[in-house]
Amino acid sequence: MNSNRVRAVLVAVTAVASVLGAPDQATAEPAARGGTQWKCGFYPTPGDPQGTTARYFHCAYNHIMIRVHWSNGASHLGCIEPWENHPFWRDGGNVVVNAYFVPVTPRVLIAPSGRRVCAASQPTG
Repeated sequence: MNSNRVRAVLVAVTAVASVLGAPDQATAEPAARGGTQWKCGFYPTPGDPQGTTARYFHCAYNHIMIRVHWSNGASHLGCIEPWENHPFWRDGGNVVVNAYFVPVTPRVLIAPSGRRVCAASQPTG
């Protein structure tokens, strides 16, 4: 999957989530996640019943950018919200093999609800 296509998909998902009022990850305190098996950072999820191949869990109260690497050599930057547990799914024969924090400031907007959300357009780093 080329990086422009991945970027377009991430933009669409972010836009839909902000309009439909997705669960507010920014207020989901770690204590509210009691009993979960999530760990901070990137980790593969083989055999996940939801079908994900990997996740990136951001364990902090700020928005960050991560670089995502695919098994076909492609990569892209993505904005991650506070306490977001971001899933990655298979794209044909390709899977995400790594994702990590990069020191690039994400663009953040304030939704009508007052919630801070990742903007659809992000720096390319």
